[in-house]
Amino acid sequence: MTTLEQTECPECSQIVHYQPQRWKAQVVCSNCQATFPVEAVQPPSLPGAEPSPIPSHLQKESGPPELTEPSASETKESETFRYQRSKVGGVMMTAILIVLIAGGVVGGIVGLAMLDKNSTDNKKAERERKEEANKKIDYTLAGKKRVKLGDLEVGVKLVEFGPVRVKDQTNKVHVSSEQLLQVYLEIRSRRSSDVEYVSWYGNSFARGDDRVVAELTDQDGRSCDMPVYGDVKGLFGHTPQAVIARNERIQDCIIFELPKNTTVTDIKELRLSLPMECFGNEGNLYFKIPQELITLVSDDSGDE
Repeated sequence: MTTLEQTECPECSQIVHYQPQRWKAQVVCSNCQATFPVEAVQPPSLPGAEPSPIPSHLQKESGPPELTEPSASETKESETFRYQRSKVGGVMMTAILIVLIAGGVVGGIVGLAMLDKNSTDNKKAERERKEEANKKIDYTLAGKKRVKLGDLEVGVKLVEFGPVRVKDQTNKVHVSSEQLLQVYLEIRSRRSSDVEYVSWYGNSFARGDDRVVAELTDQDGRSCDMPVYGDVKGLFGHTPQAVIARNERIQDCIIFELPKNTTVTDIKELRLSLPMECFGNEGNLYFKIPQELITLVSDDSGDE
C-alpha cells in the first residue's frame, strides 16, 4: 500500500494529503481548491549510481494557477453593486446634461435680452445725441424763409406726399405705385458770375475723407431713405445739374421714403440737411419742415 504524503496549502494553510510522485506534481487543495506544485519524493540513491534524468517529454509543465470561481453570494453581491453604480452614474450624467442644456438656454435668453437692451440703449443714445445736436443747429423754417449764402438763396417751397411721376427713355410718363415725400427747392443766384449746381438727388459729395449726402429725418431722428430711379430719363421737377446765371432761378426736387413702420400722419416735423458742396462750398444748409407744409396728393394730381 502506498503511503500518502502531506503538505500545507500556501493559500489557506490547510493540511493536504497527496500521493507521492516521481516528479514534480500539481496538488489541489480540498478546502480552497487552490492548485499548487509539490516536489517529487526522491528515492534513496544506490551507492555509485546517479539518478537518471526524467525525459523532457515526460516532464509536466507548470502553468499559471487556475482561477477559482466566486461563490453564488459573491457573484450576486458584485453584480448588484455594479448595477447600482451604473444606475447612479447614469442619473448623475443625465442630471449634469440637463443642467448644462438649461444653462445654455438661460444664457442664450439672457444674451439675447442684453443684446436687445444694448441695441435699444444705443438707439436711444443716438437719438438723444441727434436731438442735442439739433438744438445747436439754427434751422430755417421751410416755406417762409430762405437761406442766404452770400449771393445765393436757397429755399424749400413745398413738400408733397404721394405718387412720383417719372419719364422713361421714350418720354412716356409713369406714376409710381409707392407714396413718397417730394421736397421742392428753389435756388436763386445774384452773383455776377455763373454758379455751377449739381443736384442733391442721387449724388454724394466729397468732404475731406468722407462723402456727404442730403438727409431727411423726422422729429424722433429717424432717417428717411432716398430712393434713386436709375432706369428713368427724368423725375418730375428734378434738375440734375445746371449753370445758374445772375438773377436766374432754378427748381429742383428730391424724394425720400418715410421712416420704416411710419405713416405720414405720424410726421410732426421734418428736418432737412443739404450739403453746400453742390455749389462748391463747404458746410450744410438746415431746414425745419412743419407738418402743415406737407401736402397729400393723389394719383391724378398735377397731371401735365
